[in-house]
Amino acid sequence: MCQSIGEPVIPLLRLLYYSVEEAIAAANEIGYYPVVLRPAFTLGAQQRPASHNEA
Repeated sequence: MCQSIGEPVIPLLRLLYYSVEEAIAAANEIGYYPVVLRPAFTLGAQQRPASHNEA
């Protein structure tokens, strides 16, 4: 949908990471922040922290 209106789209590398290190490496490979983090499973609406850089 975004591509159809000319908005840039980041290619999906993977949906699930098992460690913080894996997620940071993927974000750095993409080279695009912010990154939204969320657990694989929740029982309801929960806050989703975002990171604007590697720190």
